[in-house]
Amino acid sequence: MASTLFYHLGAGLLFFLIPQQAVFVRKGRKFFLVSLACAFGFILLVKLPGLHSSEALDKIRPFLPIEIFIITALMGGLILINLLDRPQSNRLYKLLTATGITGLLSIPFILYLRGNEHFLTGLEQLFQDIALLLNSIFVRTNNPDLNGARQLFQADILMKIYLELFLRSFLFDYFGLLTFFWWAGTLIGSRSLRKEPGIPKIIDFKLTDLYIWPVIGSLALVLLDILVGLGALGLIAWNTCLIFLFLFGLEGIGIIKFLFNKYRLPSGMKWLFGIAIFLLLLFPRVNLAVMIFIPGLGISEIWIKYRTKERS
Repeated sequence: MASTLFYHLGAGLLFFLIPQQAVFVRKGRKFFLVSLACAFGFILLVKLPGLHSSEALDKIRPFLPIEIFIITALMGGLILINLLDRPQSNRLYKLLTATGITGLLSIPFILYLRGNEHFLTGLEQLFQDIALLLNSIFVRTNNPDLNGARQLFQADILMKIYLELFLRSFLFDYFGLLTFFWWAGTLIGSRSLRKEPGIPKIIDFKLTDLYIWPVIGSLALVLLDILVGLGALGLIAWNTCLIFLFLFGLEGIGIIKFLFNKYRLPSGMKWLFGIAIFLLLLFPRVNLAVMIFIPGLGISEIWIKYRTKERS
């Protein structure tokens, strides 16, 4: 019921599988699977009665398969993480495996959507409404049906930009969301039982050196995609690059925390550093430098052993 409530709150989508992971930690596999099935059924039961009118059904029908696919993929990923028979030390392997399987399953699904007239028509209508709304806000006129140069936002351009950004990052978004569900649910479930969650602290997080190769390979393909365009291969490269840069970014944050503790910097200094990083992320171009620096710091630990006395 908590998962259903979170899901239908809109922004609660970021939290709706946390209770399921907490159930797994507290009660084990059987209760977890039953709870997950009940949550899936409740989400559909709450949603479907709202589509009783033909007008509401016509608006939502093109996007209903996407919504069901997203729910199923996230729930399936959580099942794989918890039930895949591998040692606890391979949690990252499980997360990457779930993301890879979702990527493979999404290929026929995307091809299906590309040939679905209802979906394409609904998508075009959605972006026409968005463009009309944006033009009404940013263009000072009494005529909402402007044409030509005075129309700042074009529906087809907005749709093209959105789809490009979405396809380049949707597996990264899936990986981040699934990781957050697992992490938060495990933490909450373990603390409710007053036991250690078994999750390594970020200050101790370190990838093996082999993870540098996906970064190098995906970065090379991303550069080729920018220069000549690689189609579907380019989209895979973008998602892969974002995922592994995110992981090395976590390692970079761990290094920063370690150095703060090593040199015994006051907590106020740590807060000021965090606020400064957040503010820098708000500025164009500067934020790009920050987003390169932190993963780069994590990557550099392959050669510079910040957290040990060893030197390569």
